[in-house]
Amino acid sequence: MKLIILILAILFIPVLTHAQSMVEISNNDTVLEMENNSPANVNSQETEEEKEVTTINININLPDVKLLPSSPLYFLKKTWETVKGWFIFNTENKIKYGLDLANQRLEETEKLILNKKTDLVDESLNRFNEQMAKVNSNIEKAEKKGKDLTGIYNLIQQNKEKHQTVLNQLQAQLPDSLQDIITNVKDVSQKGFQLSKEKINQGMDILENKPQ
Repeated sequence: MKLIILILAILFIPVLTHAQSMVEISNNDTVLEMENNSPANVNSQETEEEKEVTTINININLPDVKLLPSSPLYFLKKTWETVKGWFIFNTENKIKYGLDLANQRLEETEKLILNKKTDLVDESLNRFNEQMAKVNSNIEKAEKKGKDLTGIYNLIQQNKEKHQTVLNQLQAQLPDSLQDIITNVKDVSQKGFQLSKEKINQGMDILENKPQ
């Protein structure tokens, strides 16, 4: 089964590359459209087209996420991530890779909110939780091998603080209608990172108290 998925993933790489370029073009078009619809470029009379805003314009520098869950080609991104994971054998590297994917799931969630795809936010958060569960599983495996996970702990803290800052900035600029959604994203993400930190702390305590 893995061999079949690997072959399909290799065949889909050109498609994925093309899809990412198309998404980037689409994003640029969206930015241009928002600039053309700015107060400096529109008449005082509001048109029906101007009312149909598809994105929220805020002053936050978010990562350039190429493929979002709203894209029909999103499954290619997930397939490629799975294939890459098969070739990571070191437990600590698996943890780092898992954290990178969890980080991407949050970035996708933040972008979905900005694109007003709020119906996809819960599913995106579930992907984040699933990824963090895999991270925690690998943390437990590493601790059983007596690995020092201090660097992993610091990496988790960095991700936790980064997304807390981004989500706080989002919450400060989003309309009232999206406040509950962003609050839920903050709670889920912070709890996810905190649980991983606690697992590492528990493992370190066990190692310190283990008879020599």
